Amino acid sequence: MKKSNHYFVLLLTGVVSILLAVSCKKSSSDSSAITVQNLAGTYTLTALTVTIAPLPPQNIIDSVPACQRDDQYKLNTDLTYDYIDAGIKCTPSGDGTGVWSLSGNTIVIDTTQSTIQKFDGRTLVINTNVNFMGIAATTTETLTKQ
Repeated sequence: MKKSNHYFVLLLTGVVSILLAVSCKKSSSDSSAITVQNLAGTYTLTALTVTIAPLPPQNIIDSVPACQRDDQYKLNTDLTYDYIDAGIKCTPSGDGTGVWSLSGNTIVIDTTQSTIQKFDGRTLVINTNVNFMGIAATTTETLTKQ
């Protein structure tokens, strides 16, 4: 009887070991977490709206000149950024550099503070409170990572 119990214990130990090995996969890093490393990358503007209360959001992407709609925004992990006048070139060229920072879901690009509304690892949606000729408004930019 002792020998049967020994085999049973070995079998049970083997099954438990296999179950533990299968259930203890390493968790992959969450690419949608709002971190400097995850936000770093090159983006293009894919949507732009403005909201002036009490009106609904208005799509204004078509008001952005064609030479700016295809530009790229490159956020670097060293908290600098490059604005690249890609595709159709503006005159004068819109290339530029600057700094950015991140605190929670607040992103500051140069001196413009915005709130990250959504980030899924590829799509970044930010809201910025602005003032158009004394009228308070909120812009919503949708940027897509390349």
